[in-house]
Amino acid sequence: MFLHSASRRESNVSKLENLKQRFQAEVDAAKALQPKAENGTLSADETTAFKNHIKNARDLKTAIEQEKADNDVRSGLAALTAELNGSGNGVKAIPGNAKVRASGGTGEWAKAVTDYSERFGMKSILANGAVPVQVPMDTEPIPLNSPVLSLRQLIPAVADTTGVWKYIQQTVRTNNASTVAQGKKKPTSVYTYDDKEGRAVVIAHLSESMPRQIFDDAPALQEALESEMRLGLELELEDQIINGAGSTTGVLDDMVGIGNTSGIQTLARTSGDDEFIVTRKAITLLEKSAIAPTGWVMSADAWESFELSADANDRFMLGNAPVDRAARRLWGVPVVLSEAVADTTVYLADFANATRLHVRQEGRLDWSENHYAADKFGASAPGSDFEGNMIKWRFEGRFGLDVLRPFSIVEVDLTPAA
Repeated sequence: MFLHSASRRESNVSKLENLKQRFQAEVDAAKALQPKAENGTLSADETTAFKNHIKNARDLKTAIEQEKADNDVRSGLAALTAELNGSGNGVKAIPGNAKVRASGGTGEWAKAVTDYSERFGMKSILANGAVPVQVPMDTEPIPLNSPVLSLRQLIPAVADTTGVWKYIQQTVRTNNASTVAQGKKKPTSVYTYDDKEGRAVVIAHLSESMPRQIFDDAPALQEALESEMRLGLELELEDQIINGAGSTTGVLDDMVGIGNTSGIQTLARTSGDDEFIVTRKAITLLEKSAIAPTGWVMSADAWESFELSADANDRFMLGNAPVDRAARRLWGVPVVLSEAVADTTVYLADFANATRLHVRQEGRLDWSENHYAADKFGASAPGSDFEGNMIKWRFEGRFGLDVLRPFSIVEVDLTPAA
């Protein structure tokens, strides 16, 4: 059952006002203690209270900004629904986020959509029923206390206008800089670059044919459908970034993912190493080459094994282990969860400088009434969607991956040493 949009807006306004009132109360309470704080006459209890008021005010300020952004999105959706109900050109779903959390359509995923919409806004419907989506071009700083929602948050994106391009891949970096006496020969450093060709590949899927009436009766369904189809595309895109094999057989037209890129570094567990030791060695492997890693990519099961690690007395090590569960960090480096990665494999990389995602066409939603089937209305009863007042949806995007510096990526094998 879908709530009426006006009721939802009223509820959200009330929530915003409540947050503002709580924020003001914390600010007032902190101001009341401020003179003592400046004079250094706060008691121990007052010092604790003063710090708590400041922390609560900061948290509430963040919540207020987020609620304002959520309200903007809800208002936009309501306006779109009103526009669509007054036109006969089809159903439009909201534009989604290029940094979708690849695990579901609510919670963190919904917040990612909100963040995108706030930054890039929305566009009106096209006459042919297509949904245009703008593309964020730059990676954003990852807040220290927030988990990374998807791999695409770590990879810079660039708009592509051709579908085929060339780029330079650095395969060797040997720095031999040194002091040199006057008149003596200078040392030679080795920097090897290769010319590479990149191209955009199509990632797409269709829905089944659906009665047009259900979208008239439940306008919010269009948002749910767009979310589901976008999620499917994002999951496949993430798999291509990790596992794309460059295959062009059958219907496949794969990227070459980082796991199949020549020149990436590999690291395996040796005798006596556990998961924590081998992952710390991976960081060292990059840092010895002056490379600062920006993220891990691993499966949910692999991350679970880090969190559930126990000592000899079966006590969880989480409190003493290099794991920050709330911010999802391992050895201080953000962790992205992806089911595209095998449970025994972890990738560590300086994604900001080692990879680049070309976006030829961001995820685009289209619909059609022209689908024909030989048994549309039963055995030996052919027909089209138009005859049954049905519509079929297609969600499609075109993307390409550049691996600019393979040696800035480490593939870690978590399999215990024999």
